[in-house]
Amino acid sequence: AVALSLFSLTLGSALIAFGLSATVVGFVGVVIACAIGAFIDDKFVDELNHKIIK
Repeated sequence: AVALSLFSLTLGSALIAFGLSATVVGFVGVVIACAIGAFIDDKFVDELNHKIIK
């Protein structure tokens, strides 16, 4: 949810300014969030969680 909101804030407004519909911009945001999520390693997430908790 955070990734999609950041996408909407940064790239979403620019893509809408170029004339793309909000549906297309939302779909592109979901695809980008999924692609970034696929590259995140589970060990990295565990390490990040431990650093945040401490």
